[in-house]
Amino acid sequence: MLLKLDKGSIPSIELENLIRSERILCQFLTQTYSDIKFVEYEIIKRDDGYIDYTLMIDKMIVGKVRRIAIDEESSGTVQLLQKLSPLISSLNGMTVFIDDIDTNMHNILFRNIIDTFIKNITGQLIITTHNTTLLKYIDPCEAYIIDVDYEGNKEAICISDFKLLPTHNLCDMYMSGKLGGIPVMDSIEII
Repeated sequence: MLLKLDKGSIPSIELENLIRSERILCQFLTQTYSDIKFVEYEIIKRDDGYIDYTLMIDKMIVGKVRRIAIDEESSGTVQLLQKLSPLISSLNGMTVFIDDIDTNMHNILFRNIIDTFIKNITGQLIITTHNTTLLKYIDPCEAYIIDVDYEGNKEAICISDFKLLPTHNLCDMYMSGKLGGIPVMDSIEII
């Protein structure tokens, strides 16, 4: 797949890669979003042997399918596109790190994407998130909390290192500070 899925320029010899990326995106986005009906690249061939491409989305808006450029799409969809290439790389045996994977993404959409990818990863996917709902369904052996002390020292602590019972609610334990990793701050006063 292309690394930059929204728009860009590539050598003309990469046209087949662009077409393959387009097929994957159309399948993925139409299955992920009920209002996206079709996806394709608008292609402009240049005289210098390059192709300019822009992702176009046919989207149901107020009862009518309208074609919009990716620039007009929501920030969540744009963020998802930026993370899709690395996610697919983890399916192809690569080790991938994605910081704040769930930025601008609905919790349910985030869970569906993680559920879809996690069972097919042949490499390694390392993500950071502030989404505590992930703690409800991820194996505690695969989840780490980054704890920071007052001196700025950081430690990664595996959740399975805590004495957990099957009845424990990891989200509640985290939010109450029992697992560490929550912000430590003074009270805020508005002057």
